[in-house]
Amino acid sequence: MKYPAFSPAYQPENSRCEFSGDSQQPFKFSQFFAKLGQVLLAWFAPDNEPTITQVIDRQGQVWWRVDDPRTHHSYWVESETAVMIWLENN
Repeated sequence: MKYPAFSPAYQPENSRCEFSGDSQQPFKFSQFFAKLGQVLLAWFAPDNEPTITQVIDRQGQVWWRVDDPRTHHSYWVESETAVMIWLENN
C-alpha cells in the first residue's frame, strides 16, 4: 500500500505549497526598516512640545496635566488659565 504523504506529487487540500516570489521579500524588509527608522528618530529626536491632558477626578473636579518632555516632569494645575501661564513661562 502506498502512502500519499510519500508521493512527491501529493499535496493535501488544506496546505499551500506556494512561494510568493522574491518580489515581496524586499518590500517586507523596506517596511521593517522604515518603521525602525521612525522609532529611532522618535527615540533620539523626541518632540519637545508639552502634552496637555484634561483629567476629571472621582469628585468631579477638573484638573489639567502638563507633561514636559524636556524635563520629564508632570505638572498638575486646576484651570486652563494656569496651563496658559505655565506655557508662556516655559
